[in-house]
Amino acid sequence: MFNRLQASKKDYAALAVFEQQLHQKDLSLDVQLHNFQSMITHELKTSLNAIVGGLQLLEGEQLNAEQKDAVEIIHNGSDKLVLALNQIIQLNQIQKGQISLQISEFNPLQLISDLLSEYEPIAKQKGLDLSSHIHHIDYSLEGDAEKIQQILSILLSNAIKFTPTGQVSVTSQLTHFDHSNRWQIRIKDSGIGIDSSFIEDIFNPFFQVDSSQTRQYEGTGIGLPVVKQMAQLMGASVEVNSTLGVGTEFIVTMQLSNQRQSRQQYLLSGLDVMYYYYQDSSALLEELQRLGARVTCYQHEQLVIDEIADKNFDMVMFAEDVLPSSAEALARRIRASETDHRALLVYWYSQQQALHLDSFEHGLKAAGVDYCQVASYEDKALSNLLKSWLVWS
Repeated sequence: MFNRLQASKKDYAALAVFEQQLHQKDLSLDVQLHNFQSMITHELKTSLNAIVGGLQLLEGEQLNAEQKDAVEIIHNGSDKLVLALNQIIQLNQIQKGQISLQISEFNPLQLISDLLSEYEPIAKQKGLDLSSHIHHIDYSLEGDAEKIQQILSILLSNAIKFTPTGQVSVTSQLTHFDHSNRWQIRIKDSGIGIDSSFIEDIFNPFFQVDSSQTRQYEGTGIGLPVVKQMAQLMGASVEVNSTLGVGTEFIVTMQLSNQRQSRQQYLLSGLDVMYYYYQDSSALLEELQRLGARVTCYQHEQLVIDEIADKNFDMVMFAEDVLPSSAEALARRIRASETDHRALLVYWYSQQQALHLDSFEHGLKAAGVDYCQVASYEDKALSNLLKSWLVWS
């Protein structure tokens, strides 16, 4: 029995080493991918800025009709490129967990009114009837108004683009509950519709429906993936009902807190947290954001170090799927890089790891980790725990 136990320990240690090696390879690939994406977006943005700047200089020049048409074509093309590039960058940031919610009070009626005012001239130019149907009175909601407006803007823009003739409508409905409000917005068009076999694919980045009916419409296939992932970030849902040749309806449903919940939401307001994870960001990240903390997420060590060098964070959290040895190594690097500001370092471990706490806690504490804590997802308990740590730090 003793020999078998010793053999099992050796096998476990070998598996841990192998897993660490795979982890390091993954981190290396992530860093290379991040550097490649940064280089591409930087080069494209630099070139586009030069084009936009040149167009602005031409605006003050005396141009004939032919030259004005040429400048207008270039201007429209550059605007579309800027929009597509910004959406690609944003999609990448969402996937990396680098975008957090900014909760504030807003008026849904005003938000819809602003949206219709922006797109009414475009719809009128195409001869479309753009209408709204509001099934609630004036009311204030709590949420990320900027991201909500972006979601609805993309959906409304698509509805107008893919509707040659007919109408586009925006329907808004509010349902009040004791602790929250459900806001549902329907954007419906009488356009070309989507084949049922493509419904699940339209939210994949760069996907284009391969049909002679859709090739005439320009697009990069980025807008809807941004909508889907932005909605998921807010805990909202996006449904699609469509019939080819008849039209499409997108339904966005979100739960927004009432004022009592919003007070709870600001318990960690103003707290800057760096969240380091291996593969799964876990529900803990969602709770931190819901409680008002500004959270920056990374999956590889060097980006954490680079970010900490540029900004002072109140806390650095190691997710429960990070190996203790990885957390220990990164903690040493963080402490070595700190000068006039000291962040609070917290290592979260799972219930399964709790059985082996003695085997890794001492090493983490020696590396500079302030607290080792079993992962907790209860908002009130979590906020009280974090605030107690900050008081004593």
